[in-house]
Amino acid sequence: MRNGFALLSSIVLALIALTFVGVLLYMGSQSTRVSGLKREYSSAYEACRGIADYLITLMERGSLCDSLQDPAACDRPGIISNIPIGLGAYSELGNFQMEAELKHCIPEENGTCRDAERTDGARLYHVTVRAQGPQDRAEVEFVYRVYYR
Repeated sequence: MRNGFALLSSIVLALIALTFVGVLLYMGSQSTRVSGLKREYSSAYEACRGIADYLITLMERGSLCDSLQDPAACDRPGIISNIPIGLGAYSELGNFQMEAELKHCIPEENGTCRDAERTDGARLYHVTVRAQGPQDRAEVEFVYRVYYR
């Protein structure tokens, strides 16, 4: 009877130990997968940030309007909205398809978004940048003010 009880106890303890080891291995493999997904998302986010920096440079130079799919929109007085921005060579970064959209350009009163001759005031840009990859996507939305010089 004692030998049977000892055998049964050792089998139960071995099963508990195997279950514990299996759970640890499963958790380790899942954290590796989650870490990989986070790395991919970080890459999509970084691609969006890079395009945002590029667009800010264009805004500061006053040449963002030349990159719009409808450049003439910048010559219309008042607020312009929802115009895609052509990214040219930057429309693909690595595995990511990049898109950018000028959600709003808000000039100073009685101005346009292209007003090159103005020396006072500012214009406000509201832009969305998207990166679409094979398994993930990221979107960055920002507002940027450019002062006339």
